[in-house]
Parts: sequence; structure tokens; C-alpha cells
Amino acid sequence: MSKGFPTSHDRRRRRTARASQCGVWAAVLILVSSGAAFAQILAPHRHPTLTLREAAARRTFLVGTAADADDLPWVPDPLNVPEYASTLGEQYSMLSPENALKWPIVHPAQDAYNFEPANQLVAFAQAHSMQIRGHNLCWDMDNPEWLNVLAASARPPDMAQLLENHIETVMSQYRGTVFAWDVVNEAISDSASGIGTDMRDSIWYDQPGIGLSGTGYVEQAFRWARAADPDALLFYNEYGIEDTGPKFEALYNMLQDFVSRGVPIDGVGFQMHIDTTGYPSTAGLTENIARIAALGLQVQITEMDVRLPVNSNGQATAADLQAQAATYQRILTACLKAPSCTAFQTWEFSDNYSWIPAYFPGFGAALPFDQNYLGKPAFSALLGALQTNAPVSRTASAVEEPGDLDAASRAWRAKPAEYQSSRGSRYMVPYSVTNQSGATMAVK
Repeated sequence: MSKGFPTSHDRRRRRTARASQCGVWAAVLILVSSGAAFAQILAPHRHPTLTLREAAARRTFLVGTAADADDLPWVPDPLNVPEYASTLGEQYSMLSPENALKWPIVHPAQDAYNFEPANQLVAFAQAHSMQIRGHNLCWDMDNPEWLNVLAASARPPDMAQLLENHIETVMSQYRGTVFAWDVVNEAISDSASGIGTDMRDSIWYDQPGIGLSGTGYVEQAFRWARAADPDALLFYNEYGIEDTGPKFEALYNMLQDFVSRGVPIDGVGFQMHIDTTGYPSTAGLTENIARIAALGLQVQITEMDVRLPVNSNGQATAADLQAQAATYQRILTACLKAPSCTAFQTWEFSDNYSWIPAYFPGFGAALPFDQNYLGKPAFSALLGALQTNAPVSRTASAVEEPGDLDAASRAWRAKPAEYQSSRGSRYMVPYSVTNQSGATMAVK
């Protein structure tokens, strides 16, 4: 591929592929500070003095990862791997079940729900003071066979009732526990013109759909989600919208319409499954985040990985690892500089559990930790970005003490009146930053 932009041909069916790659290399720290790049060679390490979550908490910011429990029958429970569990709990302040809340796992039969895998992840997150981010409630792919069979002959009212019941049942199970949800995932067509919003064909839209045209099913899903948990933050999650272009314009048209009519939506997830060829541009990403912020909505980086060419042993070159580190650093820095970008999450964290090798033959090594749970150059670059970028005020509340994750959580959940939007309980964030000496300045 000439760019990192994903196409319909390589859309993710993220039933996590387990890569069996091996190798340990020295980590190269690539940081960019005030536009000047510098590199520092670091020995690989498992337990750094400062963790990602500690550095993020100092900026009232969440750093997260997708994770799995005992949800895929052909894969041993990763939470039973000591190094997996310790790295997950030590490094991250936010956890998103990678598969456990998707329809095939949580709703395996029309009249049955299975919450056990998700409950395991929730219990782990709570034991480690992590926020829990739900993924996802409505998607055109990765649905159980019973649902696809049913949709082939169902009437739209039946599909509407089914989707409403699913959203209500799953969100009610975790009301007050899951702080944010990807309500609808990947609904916009890859061939969107940017005029209006072209929707992807799906069982929820037109095959047979739920009886609503245009973006109607997306809107209805958000309304059902707000009713199911009025306090949860509701996100639309999408790929291919990280840079400027017709697909982002299609998304923006939908968001602008929703906001103008009071549809309950709080933010957008930028998936960020990319490579090192330059997509998205920093300027385009910054512009898109700012345009969404102007609507009063948050942005979160929700599924980032950076795939690399690998050899037959699954190893990437040192030069590619450095390029990967620079890409991770560049994207996180753009997010950190935007007050409306409130969280950064990778799609798993160790190369042992990446979906990339199974869906992109010849590629892999996409995550910040290697197969031995040692920090790669990408890990060092992320930690450096969190340490060197000036803190940005994301709410009116501040973290009381560096590393105080409970205070960070309170700040995240705060809804100060002076930043509330016309939709009532949702809020906008102040555009100011506090530098290392404590002085406040406007964000340019």
C-alpha cells in the first residue's frame, strides 16, 4: 500500500490474530520537542521508572489499550499470562475489551447473552484503577451467524427491536462501570463523496435495515444508548477519517447535523490503523480534530497500531522501528496538543496479540511492546511525548497530585457548567495550557 489509509479490501475483522513472532532488540527513543528531533538509545526494559499511565495522569489524559480475556476459544486467556497482566495493569489507565463486547461473544444466540469474558476484563480494570471503554454496540461486520441468518428474512421493525434490546441489555449490564462506548462502528462508505453522508450497506442500514433512511439508524442507536446509560460518553468510531478528504467530510456532515438537532453524541473515535508512509498528515489530523472540537465534541485515538514489513521470523529492521516510533510520537503529540483529544489507545499492546500478521501478510511488529513484553522504540517515543509536551487543560478540574489516577478520573467525568453545550450534560473543554512552570497560556 502506498499509504496507511485502509480500504474496503483490508477492513479489519478484528477477531484477534495471535502472532507467533520472537526477538528482542534495543529500543530507540525518538522524541520531537519544539520541532527539533533527537534520538537516545535505551536498553529494552520491562519496568521503567515512569509508566505511560503515570505520565498521562499528569496531563489529565487517558492512555489505553484493547485487551482480551477468555473470549476466543482457540486462544488461551491472556490475563493468565503473568507478563501480559502485569504490563497491562502497570502501563495503562484505560482498557477496552477487544472482542468481549462484540456481538459474537456477548450475544452468541438470539435469546442468550454471555457477559463472562467482559466481566473478567472489567474486574481486572477495576482492580487496577483503570477506566473501561466499551467496544462496540452496532457494526455491520463481525456479527454472529444467527444474526446474519435472521437479517436475511427479517422485517425492519424486527431489526430495530433487536438492536434496541441489545443496546439496552449490554449497556445496562455495565451502567456506571463503562465510562464511554463506541455506539456505532464504521458506518460510512469508503467511497463517500463528501456531499451528504454515504452509508455503508449493512444489516442495520439497508439489508434490511431498521426502517430509517440516511444516517437515521446511527442517530437512533445513539438515542437508545443515551436512554440506556445517561452518564456514559457516546462515541462514533471510524477509520479513514484521520486526514482530510471526502470520507472525513461525510463524517463531518453527519456530526454537524446531529449536533444541530440535539442527537446525543459526545465524541468521535479515530481508529488510526496505519503504517509509516505518512498517513495521516499532521496538518490534516490537527485540522480534523479542531473541526470536531468546534462542534463541541471530543476526539479519542481508539485503535492505533503501526504495521511494519517483517521477515520470516516476524522481525522488523532497526530503521523501520525508528520510523514506527516517530509515527507513534507524531500522532500522540498531535492529540496531546489538542484540548479536545482526551485519550490515546492502541489495539492491543504486545506484538504477541496483534491482528496485523493475519490480515496483512508480510507485516507485523505493530505495537509498542515486543513478544517478550519489552518496550520497543515506539514505547519510548510514547513515554517521551507524554513527558515533553506541555500539559493541556482538558477540564476545569486538575489532577491533584501527579500520578493520581482517581483524580484524573474525576476530572475526566466532571461536567463544569461553564463548558456545557446546548445538549445539557455534555461539556466542552477550555482552550488553555499550563506549562512546566505553572503559567497558563492560550493554545494557538
